[in-house]
Amino acid sequence: MLPTPEAPEPTSASPAETTAAADTVVAHTNAANTDAPEPTGEEAPATETPATEAPAAETPAAGLKAGGGRQIVVTDPKAIKALTHRARVLVIDELIGSRATRTATELAELTGLTPSAMSYHLRELERFGLVERVSPPKGANSDGRERHWRAMGDSVVTASRGGQYSQLTNYAQTRLDTYREKLVAEIEFREKNRRHDSEIPASAYMYFGSLFLDEENEKEFLRRINELEKEFTARSREADDPAVPRRRTYYLLSGLPDRTQPLPGEDGF
Repeated sequence: MLPTPEAPEPTSASPAETTAAADTVVAHTNAANTDAPEPTGEEAPATETPATEAPAAETPAAGLKAGGGRQIVVTDPKAIKALTHRARVLVIDELIGSRATRTATELAELTGLTPSAMSYHLRELERFGLVERVSPPKGANSDGRERHWRAMGDSVVTASRGGQYSQLTNYAQTRLDTYREKLVAEIEFREKNRRHDSEIPASAYMYFGSLFLDEENEKEFLRRINELEKEFTARSREADDPAVPRRRTYYLLSGLPDRTQPLPGEDGF
């Protein structure tokens, strides 16, 4: 999720400060080495630096809802950079969307990487407080040798700090590229599975357009987009009946005012 008008203002919290409020987790740098090299290809580096070592203890996952309703606020440019990777975007979406734990092997299958490469990416996300290692949940199909991972919150908000927005634009591009993959796959699926005898067009997979709105209607349009996302996110989290079939639905909601045509009195945020 890109910044909304409700996104909290960045603060100058120290690296050791992990929680800003009961429902907010500030993603931060929790290791001295913040520029560890990324593996080339699919394989992870042969050696690891002490900065990526596992914590001495793990948080048990049993009885806890992933994230506990907390929002992950990412303002550190290096933390945003850590998110600017296709595999890591998919990992965060999977852990937050499923509200469940996953192993490196499961996430590797999702992203098309090897388990060792995925372990590297998970450790990088862990260094910035975005994911954590947990014990296998009760009843998990696991022999106990492979760690489980979960997201540190239930949503992610990115915001620039002090005008340093280059990493934010890179992250937005990564998000758009990832969504583009899903969109192309949906177009191909519909074309291959389209009933040629059907006269009723399928529901749109994306809406495009522009609207000419006054200030009041523009604010209402953007507000209702935000409310729609929040409403169905809540429905998704509350759907616990295993007897009801569900599947993941990807979405992209965005309203972009034309900044070349400022409204009267508009001079910033």
